[in-house]
Amino acid sequence: MVIAIIGVLIALLLPAVQAAREAARRMQCTNHLKQIGIGVHNFHSSYNALPPICVYNQKQTIFGLLLPYLESQGIFDFMATNCPTWTEPTPASSASIDNWIVTLTPEQFVQISSTTWSKCPSRRSGAIYVLRDTDPVDTSPINSGPVIDYAAVVTRPLEDSWSHYCYRSTTAARKQDTFVGPFTLPELTPVAGTTIGQASDGDPDTKNIASWKPAASMSRWKDGSSNQLIFGEKFIPNWAVALNSGPKERESRRWDGSMFDVHVNRPFNIARLIHAELTGTNAKYPIIPSGPDDPYFVPGAPPNQGFTGATAARPQTWGRGGFGGMHPGIVNFLIGDGAVRTVSVAVDQLNILYPLGDIQDGAAVSLP
Repeated sequence: MVIAIIGVLIALLLPAVQAAREAARRMQCTNHLKQIGIGVHNFHSSYNALPPICVYNQKQTIFGLLLPYLESQGIFDFMATNCPTWTEPTPASSASIDNWIVTLTPEQFVQISSTTWSKCPSRRSGAIYVLRDTDPVDTSPINSGPVIDYAAVVTRPLEDSWSHYCYRSTTAARKQDTFVGPFTLPELTPVAGTTIGQASDGDPDTKNIASWKPAASMSRWKDGSSNQLIFGEKFIPNWAVALNSGPKERESRRWDGSMFDVHVNRPFNIARLIHAELTGTNAKYPIIPSGPDDPYFVPGAPPNQGFTGATAARPQTWGRGGFGGMHPGIVNFLIGDGAVRTVSVAVDQLNILYPLGDIQDGAAVSLP
């Protein structure tokens, strides 16, 4: 009888204990985003400018630039000492971070992956990183470096070709003025007698950058800092979290990538997209999926659209551009003034999230 009573009490207490633990993890996740916000403001105080979303394709990312302002000066110094493309201002170099970082030892990877602010405790903890994948056919480095559970906001009316935020395309639909989110590319000075950027879908030239400097200040946020989304939690399906082996390893790393890896063909490592193509015949994936086990993004489960391609209803279905966390029913977003807001996965994504991602639409919108 006593054992039965104890069993009932444990059954009653466990949900409460689990809920309390999740509440604590959620608060810790909120604090991580606040820390990133403080880093952005401190960077702005130092440079009178915002950190660029990245220096350029395969160069420094916004998270790398923020390291000194996120109590991670040691990691920044290690990278500056060992990586020829890391120092600021960036010297001309043919070596990209993407190619260099895979040469580190496992011990060095642990060293540069020791940040606590980069990981949501509801998803994982510890020094988590990804190395060069083991695909025997395609051995190019992909997403190498310390993982991160947060992403900068990129805002654009169209979903198509949003990955081109990381270089200066000359194609009309991909030019920088088609992006209306909070961060920009920096001002780039090319090596004498060269040019930077190209119009095709191939890799832009990363060799011709002589120097750079931040290009925009917070005054660019015409709607005001309290009305601007700047960072949020990444949507990563449960199956793709830290998957370092198996047949879906490479696809996992296209979801769960490094804070130091930015590439025209995999922009989702450091940024996620707020777009307006959510209805009609050109509807794309949602800005916020329903959760980490959303069947729309689970391989092998109907409708399995993340791996089988297009349908009439959703022609673009990879969903790697989306926001979403591990907290049931909600996602945390960082606002430009440093506040963190909890957003329901059921929020009106077109009429609330999109205006809050646009820096200058003038829409009077607030989160519920």
